[in-house]
Amino acid sequence: KEVVVDATGTIYVADAFNGRIQTFTPDGTLLALWDPGYPALRYAAGIAVADGGTVYVSDFCDPSIRQLRCE
Repeated sequence: KEVVVDATGTIYVADAFNGRIQTFTPDGTLLALWDPGYPALRYAAGIAVADGGTVYVSDFCDPSIRQLRCE
């Protein structure tokens, strides 16, 4: 699993074996499970969070980078 923390302390986890992104509060409370949708994210290998809340996710089995936006 890959883990990053944004400027507000929100924790983002790229959950490779379940094909999703998890977000947590700084104290560890689950906020959300993101499923990036089709085409399926098979192995979320890397994650980065930009200013403004845009999340970038790489997939171990796919050379593209996915851009997610938390509304």
